[in-house]
Amino acid sequence: MGLLIHDCNNDIIANNDKPSNSILIAIPITGYSFIHWYILRIFRKSYFPAEGVSIVSQTFYVIRHGEASGNEPEAPLTLKGIEQVEHLVDLLIQQGLTDFSRIVASPYMRAGQTAVLLARRLEKEMITDPRLVERNLGNAPEDRSVLLDELRKHDENMDLRFPNGESNREAASRVLELTRELLGLHEGFLLITHRITMALLIRQYEPAFSFDQMMALANSAAYSITHNNDGRHHVKRIL
Repeated sequence: MGLLIHDCNNDIIANNDKPSNSILIAIPITGYSFIHWYILRIFRKSYFPAEGVSIVSQTFYVIRHGEASGNEPEAPLTLKGIEQVEHLVDLLIQQGLTDFSRIVASPYMRAGQTAVLLARRLEKEMITDPRLVERNLGNAPEDRSVLLDELRKHDENMDLRFPNGESNREAASRVLELTRELLGLHEGFLLITHRITMALLIRQYEPAFSFDQMMALANSAAYSITHNNDGRHHVKRIL
């Protein structure tokens, strides 16, 4: 197994020259993911903090993946889904909404493929994090009308869950945990997730975001969320 060597000061090691104030971290190349990247960023912020930086507000983006062939984790994007993502990229470019350095996606195939399309065109770093997967509905009813009725009840009581599944509160907790970690790095980011998980995150910043708005979240739906230090937040629909 090889090792990936990072200079926490410059992120670059060249010709074995190491500045005296650098700290080196070696991690296995296999399995390089958000946790490795996050540890490196925390070391950088801790040992080499920027001087005179005062962040008043931070804006990040959250989108739903493009149309997929199904709901299972391995379901890929359809041709229509690819077109939806390409249209979203065009819109982000036209509106100048590319002020983020990395894309963090759910590891589900449809979200990963959406991330790849964005990352290639926008030349951004892409990583995955399991905290962005869709809420686990466990043994939910297969009948759609029955399922919607039950989901509405779950929307009113955050602690309800289907057998072998997770509650809205649990799903919201994990995605909010990830978001706070990323905000703590003071670097722009874009999240790619799924309908329920996306709605639960939006609701953390816009409590009035309703069940009907959640169900209306189309494929490639996109929102910007501005997090302010004073606790006032702003949520804006992009697509």
